Amino acid sequence: KAKFAEVEPVLVQALKDHERLFGRRHEVTAMTIDNLAQLYSMMERREEAITLAKELMEIREGTLGPERIETISAMNTLASLYGDTEQFDDCEKLYDRAIATCQKAFGVDHPLMLEMKGNLGWCLYHDAMTNQPANQERYKDRLARARVVDEEILAARTRILGDEHPETGNVRNNLATVYRELKMFDEADKLQVKDIEVSVRTLGENHPDTIVSIANMGNSLRSRNRFAEAVVYLERALKGARISHPKDYQGTAFILGWYGSSLRGLARYSEGEPMLIEAHGIISRTLGEKHESAQRTALDVQRLC
Repeated sequence: KAKFAEVEPVLVQALKDHERLFGRRHEVTAMTIDNLAQLYSMMERREEAITLAKELMEIREGTLGPERIETISAMNTLASLYGDTEQFDDCEKLYDRAIATCQKAFGVDHPLMLEMKGNLGWCLYHDAMTNQPANQERYKDRLARARVVDEEILAARTRILGDEHPETGNVRNNLATVYRELKMFDEADKLQVKDIEVSVRTLGENHPDTIVSIANMGNSLRSRNRFAEAVVYLERALKGARISHPKDYQGTAFILGWYGSSLRGLARYSEGEPMLIEAHGIISRTLGEKHESAQRTALDVQRLC
């Protein structure tokens, strides 16, 4: 953030200079507006970023036309900012418009269109989770559409990039998350197992991404009280984490907590207790004793005592 603060006055001055030399609607000025909007987004000054992104989209629609890639990219930027600020209706509408325009102009397999469909799936999922449990109808509707969008994007990514490309893996994980939320556990497990197989083959057993995939599978099984299956994955994930992660890595703490909880579910209390104690220690040291996760692991330890 300190570096961003150094960049901001440079871009602000550049915007003033470009506006004076070329006018507000010139493409050189528009590019500077775009850069400043991106900077504000990274600085989490999103309302300022939205104001600039709206202007950028309006300029490019007016000067370049709605079907130019620069205009569609500006729409993608603004829609993403709407999602970040939980303006989900605006996010969805703008992504729908941008995707339709991009498909018409460049075809169904254009990289930007695939990126925007993935972003739309993310928007729909987070809309659902934000509205649960207050608005169950919206929750179900958003999840149902997220499933359709993610299934479409997974098919496209697999066809174009293949099973083992990282982008395909990202969509596979997103779809598995949606499936689990829809209680489609068999479908979610198949995708998660596939992701583990691909990750082990392409990255190795102890790669951080592989460890996350294995741990997520174990936690999913744990959450359904399938403790015997869960401990197999979580023990495997913990082994990799011990090798690849620093001693007080928070990700390791969560694996330890899930593992200890699963062992408790199997009445293997003497094995589960040290796992939960270690998890609590890491979280307390890194996040503080009052953090929700620290309090939760402390409660888990108390239940074993």
